[in-house]
Amino acid sequence: TASLTIGEGCTALGEQFFTCGTYNDESGMWHYYNDETAVTLPKSLRSIGEYAFQGRLGLREIDLGQVETLGKSCFAYTGLVDIRVPGTVKEIPDSAFANCADAMTITLEEGVEAVREYAFAEDGRKENMPRGMWNWVLNAEQAQKAGDRITANGANPAYDNFLVIRLPSTLKEIDGYSFCWIYIQGLYLEWCQSPDMLPPFATDAFSGGPRT
Repeated sequence: TASLTIGEGCTALGEQFFTCGTYNDESGMWHYYNDETAVTLPKSLRSIGEYAFQGRLGLREIDLGQVETLGKSCFAYTGLVDIRVPGTVKEIPDSAFANCADAMTITLEEGVEAVREYAFAEDGRKENMPRGMWNWVLNAEQAQKAGDRITANGANPAYDNFLVIRLPSTLKEIDGYSFCWIYIQGLYLEWCQSPDMLPPFATDAFSGGPRT
């Protein structure tokens, strides 16, 4: 078990600050470890560097507080369950939360304006099991129906990893492959009353997952 508390007054974490993993020369792949990890960030923190927590599979939750800048792959290959990006972060960089295979929700709060390539992409599910089925969720009633579907399928091991994404009205750009190869139960857009109000996004932003 690893535990890390960063003291108040710290404003920035550098590149590879708390990353972990080993590279296997024979396979040409990185291997990460699932040791339980608890991290407490200070309210003063404003910047997190590239690869800062990459590979911390045992990191299940993080409160980003008032962080303003994220580095690429800063939380890639972590065990985050509820990914919540505060509105102080205007741009989510490449691969920032890539391969977070245990994520159940992704919430981008009001203020987030751009999601870059592979920000939340995955290269395969746990045991290659699909999360569920694609469903656009435009209002609270439909979101509740999506929740009912999650409950109904909860005992099915083939649907053990559902994912709901909540996007803000401030979002202006969604780059290609930003949500590539993730299996989505629904997009929850509380503010959206029709597809015409959706933010512009690359045609391949959500490529690779099932569509029903």
